[in-house]
Amino acid sequence: KVGKTTFAGTAPAPLFLRVEPGVSVLRKNEENKNRFKDTMVVDVLNATSLIKITDALRQGQLPDRKTLVLDSLTEFQDVVLRQWTKHAMASGLTDNKNEYAPTWPEFNSVTNILKKLTRELRDLQRHVIVIAHCRDDKDKTRGGMQVERPGLMPSLGNTLAAMFNVVGYMEMRDSVPVMRVVSTPNIVAGNHIW
Repeated sequence: KVGKTTFAGTAPAPLFLRVEPGVSVLRKNEENKNRFKDTMVVDVLNATSLIKITDALRQGQLPDRKTLVLDSLTEFQDVVLRQWTKHAMASGLTDNKNEYAPTWPEFNSVTNILKKLTRELRDLQRHVIVIAHCRDDKDKTRGGMQVERPGLMPSLGNTLAAMFNVVGYMEMRDSVPVMRVVSTPNIVAGNHIW
């Protein structure tokens, strides 16, 4: 609730790949409807639908969409993890008996699937914004300091931080949204453009 979706909506000709309902903020009132009238929204329900969208964009469909916004990768990760765990159980690929309690093999498979999908997004000839929620971690390498990181599987979060030009952390300061693009001891962020 710090304005991640609203910020992404200000990008040029955005196509929102909606996984969660946060995009509704762009249509919440007449002012926003007018401000974000150039926004297009497509629902992404699973990995297959994201692949179909990236294939369509690669083949030249929707050439007027200059920016892709995945809102949010955190929720998409959870959706894909549930779907993959259920698939692995039905296919005998795991000994897991509880689709709501993924095991390490499911986490590892989904991490690799999501790395591949985010690379495909990144490699499209468009601006790409990937929204992720943050989580608080205690970093043992920093003396147990509280650190704000992307709310993603650790390997996926680290890959994204190296894959994208800017990794920002948004927070509210005196009721104003602020985005940090430089890491601090307790905030993961980055800017490879400067």
